[in-house]
Amino acid sequence: MARDERLEVTVAERASELAAGAVREALEHLYENAALAQSSLAQLIPEVASIAALQPRAQALRRLLLDGIELLRPVRPTAFGDRAARSYQVLSLYYLEEMPIKQIASELGIGDRQAYRELRRAEAELGQVLAATALPGDTTAIANTAEAQPDTSAAGLEGKPTPDSPAAEDELGRELAQLVAQTKSVNLGRALEAALVATRPLAERLGVAVPSPAGLSETTIQADEGLLRQLLIQALSLAIQAAASASAALARLEFAVAHQGQATHLHIHCPAPAREGAGLALLPVVQRLAAVQSIGVDLVSQADGSCLLTLAFGAARPHLLLVVEDNQGAIELYQRYLATEPQWQVVGVSDPRLAFEMAARLVPTAVVLDIMMPRQDGWTVLQTLRTRSETAAIPVIICSVFHDPGLGEALGASAYLKKPVSRLALLGALRRVLAEA
Repeated sequence: MARDERLEVTVAERASELAAGAVREALEHLYENAALAQSSLAQLIPEVASIAALQPRAQALRRLLLDGIELLRPVRPTAFGDRAARSYQVLSLYYLEEMPIKQIASELGIGDRQAYRELRRAEAELGQVLAATALPGDTTAIANTAEAQPDTSAAGLEGKPTPDSPAAEDELGRELAQLVAQTKSVNLGRALEAALVATRPLAERLGVAVPSPAGLSETTIQADEGLLRQLLIQALSLAIQAAASASAALARLEFAVAHQGQATHLHIHCPAPAREGAGLALLPVVQRLAAVQSIGVDLVSQADGSCLLTLAFGAARPHLLLVVEDNQGAIELYQRYLATEPQWQVVGVSDPRLAFEMAARLVPTAVVLDIMMPRQDGWTVLQTLRTRSETAAIPVIICSVFHDPGLGEALGASAYLKKPVSRLALLGALRRVLAEA
């Protein structure tokens, strides 16, 4: 058998094995980092399996899965429900939007059994995409993982959580919505020293050296002194907990300050990567505390395995996108869509009752709004945003499985996107919002 023919057979075999259950298992845990990182699929893909830490491994696999789903989208625009886009649509609706199979069948105008078959076919196609793109050239046999898969019967599908199921209260959002920032000139060096005193017991307990930063004594920024202190404490806690995973000789934070025009960048260098269980869970808290004061936050992994946490004070404020969505997976999807767009910062709020307070407090460039949510529907949120003077001018982009652009326009929406929403569609809507501002 010729080498090319053997390669074709190998890829075909891999696709069959991946589609047998490993892809399905991974998709069912798409936003559960620990389960995703330890899934069968994570072990089958060498570039993922070689990553030791759970958080980066889960992120790498999630990126491959989402990219694979995106590759199933037809190049040419098609109508919703079109047969050519069926695989992309059922995967997006079921796994990204967590829509139950009965509702998917209704949306696509097909029977429940047909929707079930379409989902299985789409999973197999995604397996073929992964076999062809994530495993090229590898000739190692892959063990069949079908026997270890969870229940995939129709009954099992019907038990999947729905977008309108009760979600946990957004306590952080509730607290931030009540804050009143009192901006004034603050000495950054003194604020950082106060934060270091507060976090010193944590650093000592974890064996992390935290030297006093130099070069900040004359640096003054505009901020709320109390909120800034909270932000610096949480940022230091994140860095200290991440540094604790480094060897004893390296467990040390380093500080640097850079001035770029009127902006001041505080860099906190950590000798180890921020990962799940070692401070990374604090990143959303740091980002949201920073967003309240228009402070930029960036956490970047370095080539040597360390990470760099940067707080940007006084820089040009990035465009802030407030996502009102009860499905955390959808919020993370939009964050991923804009991860390579540095001019956009995404803040999510999962409780629609907090939407007005957050919008009034943050004054975002735009709001992305879901319609089908518990506690309060999106139409009510939209009417509130439009009738209150504090938020009346903020553009609202509706992203929903309900396709009623006429009603959305009548109630004051600036754009209407039908779920599942692609990255290009979201970027297009945001560009139009900026052009019309």
